[in-house]
Amino acid sequence: MTRDSFHHAPEKQNIVLIDVATMHKAEQLIEGCEECSDLAEVSFDSILDCVNDSDSVVTDYLLERPAKCPKCFRDIREKTLVATNSLEIDENLT
Repeated sequence: MTRDSFHHAPEKQNIVLIDVATMHKAEQLIEGCEECSDLAEVSFDSILDCVNDSDSVVTDYLLERPAKCPKCFRDIREKTLVATNSLEIDENLT
């Protein structure tokens, strides 16, 4: 498999704006972030994929505002690693 097989043409990428309401749903599914939790193994954009029922291969996110870690209150962005409190998300990612 070549390196280029992982890159999609820009016209095939989906850019999804995450509004405050959707962000709130995603925030409720996390317990901590890479700064405060040793269990942070999932990128926040994977949580957004589950909340939006999106295909992670062709979807990128634009956040209206950063999410906040419920434990340490640091900003969480798309690629921040988080610990999830949802078995449903954990099962979807394995």
